[in-house]
Amino acid sequence: MESSYFLLDEKIQNGIKDILKWGSLTPIQEETIPCILNGDNCILIAQTAGGKTEAAFLPIISEIYQEKLKPISVIYISPIRALLNNQEFRLKRLGKIANIDAFKWHGEVDYSDKRKFKIEPKHIIATTPESLEVILMSDSYASEELFSNIRFIVIDEVHYFAENYRGAQLLSIIERIQTYSKYDIQRIGLSATVGNPDEILDWISGSSKRKKSVIKPESKGKKSKILIRYFDEFSEDTVSCLLPELRGKKALFFCNSRTNSEMMSRILKNLNINAKVHHSSVSKNLREISEDKLKNTPGEMCLCCTSTMELGIDVGELDVVMQLNSPSTVASFRQRMGRTGRREGTISHYEFCVDEEFYLINAIAIVELAREKWVESALIPSAAYTVLFQQIFSMIQQKFGLRHSYLKEIVEKSNSFRNINEEKLLNFIQYLIEKEYLEFSNWEYLLGKEIEKEYGYNFLMNFISIFETIPEFSIIYKNKEIGTLQSWFVYSLLKENKTSNFILAGNTWRIDKIDYDKYRIYVQISKDGGLAVWLGSGMVVSYEIAKQMLKVLNSSSDYPYIDMKSKSVLKSVRLEHSALSIDLDEILIDVVKDGFDIYTYAGHKVNFTLGLIIQHEFGLEFSVSYNKLKVRKAEKNISEKHILDLFNRFKTDTDKLEEIIEKALISSNFESHSKFYKHLPRFAQIEVLKYELVDIKNTVKVLKESKINIENLYDRL
Repeated sequence: MESSYFLLDEKIQNGIKDILKWGSLTPIQEETIPCILNGDNCILIAQTAGGKTEAAFLPIISEIYQEKLKPISVIYISPIRALLNNQEFRLKRLGKIANIDAFKWHGEVDYSDKRKFKIEPKHIIATTPESLEVILMSDSYASEELFSNIRFIVIDEVHYFAENYRGAQLLSIIERIQTYSKYDIQRIGLSATVGNPDEILDWISGSSKRKKSVIKPESKGKKSKILIRYFDEFSEDTVSCLLPELRGKKALFFCNSRTNSEMMSRILKNLNINAKVHHSSVSKNLREISEDKLKNTPGEMCLCCTSTMELGIDVGELDVVMQLNSPSTVASFRQRMGRTGRREGTISHYEFCVDEEFYLINAIAIVELAREKWVESALIPSAAYTVLFQQIFSMIQQKFGLRHSYLKEIVEKSNSFRNINEEKLLNFIQYLIEKEYLEFSNWEYLLGKEIEKEYGYNFLMNFISIFETIPEFSIIYKNKEIGTLQSWFVYSLLKENKTSNFILAGNTWRIDKIDYDKYRIYVQISKDGGLAVWLGSGMVVSYEIAKQMLKVLNSSSDYPYIDMKSKSVLKSVRLEHSALSIDLDEILIDVVKDGFDIYTYAGHKVNFTLGLIIQHEFGLEFSVSYNKLKVRKAEKNISEKHILDLFNRFKTDTDKLEEIIEKALISSNFESHSKFYKHLPRFAQIEVLKYELVDIKNTVKVLKESKINIENLYDRL
């Protein structure tokens, strides 16, 4: 079969040989070139360093050259500026083949360079969603001229955008740009790993009428080395066992908090390893210096980092990736592991260093799911009201007034708004007018006095900087960080004027104050214990991973990739777990002194959803972990039979479950702390909470497919 190389323009073919010095194309490039040349919207899935960027841009550059397209022809979207800095060089090098140039545009690019670009635009603009929106909102740029020739949009790390509000913002911006372009913009998403590529392809396609192609070449079985090590503690004595794997090598050491990355860096430095730190609290300049040194310095270096290094920043060839405890998803594990073993003749090398039973079982579950080639599906919002709120005011700023027909068009075409029909949109708008966030004059929506009062100063920045991924909250005790909690947990806390306890690092903590601006939670040790809202590590475990963890506990497998200490701990945990004797398709209601422990092994969100229903029906407090839901009876005369009857009711009438969950959320104290949430009407707030807090699909699955058994603690005693 003839190579796709010959489908490209002859000038591009020559450039591949003479400038890029390639002898052949990679599988993703071979399969992608004909699809893009055919005009398809595409999702490209290949491992990190598999050549996805070139797969997308070689046919794009060929089309620009052949059709003599005018600039700007291509918008390349990256989630982070650091990735843009990496990609600018690659795009310029590819463009050089056909005398096509690229320009990087973000907040740190000099204004004089942007002014030159406006006068003489390049064919490719590489930017972030926020910077793209600045261009749309600013009267310094003529959007009609700037975007009239847009023919392609390439979205890097598309799985990241799909599962958070920045993606909803981006999709709306793309539809706004589409109104200026003379072309049906061809949309192309790049990802190393995602579980629902067809759904994401439909999502990015929006109003485009083009054919669609998911491109995912069969990956060759690459040799890999995976090891899980168990540590009683992390110290210089114990961590010294890693020296043979790190000495003289280049490595990333992923940690789940800034505190742990600092701790591990300090330990490694004391062991005479060349170690640096990379996390969001380290200055941008120092982070970039560390990235550059890891990429270009020959010999040994270990970068102790948080998830800041997960999104494809180019740090060259790595020998090993270390992981302190476990990542939260299979996708993260696969993406991080894909950073190693790129050189010919090398293997992918990934090691977990765990110090708790939970992380051991979690790590094994993640590895086993990865071996089955399973990866999470991105949870795409379909009624992103917080984004709609922001987009309305952005469009008003862009057009100096917003007509309803234009707003309706953008809402209908943006798939993150697909569950917002005309009636809901009108109700939403009416609420904003009543609250004086909007005014309606001369058939246009204008800024209302209340929105100008709150956001008038530096309005532009207030309305584009909203959807940066909310970082984990630092837990501060006596001015020291003791750990972090994911934002999902913080969303599920009771309001600040209520006492909320949670368990972390073996202690129960009482919240004194939450600083949502600095993402800090100030705590004191709780003397009375109380009922925790959250139990465990602070990591949100999905339904699928929780079920796999149960499989690990129920299994007798002796995993070849865990060390002797891990085998001993696993044996002990399995022995303890065997007393419960819970099957995969079982819910166990354990009657305990002060209530019920309801074992589901269905993940945090399913257990939270079940707890919400119980709270709504019986007024009982609850807390959740990945494997169980703890319900406190207090003085209420509620028996296990009441819980059993409630679950059995929804076993046969799951259609009413969503209605009950909505009622439960309406009557609860739970809130989202995403920006603009407080400005939304209650019906819109409920949609936001449903997306952020609950898992209706898997709750239905658990209730329908599980046998429900009751165990009585007092009978055992």
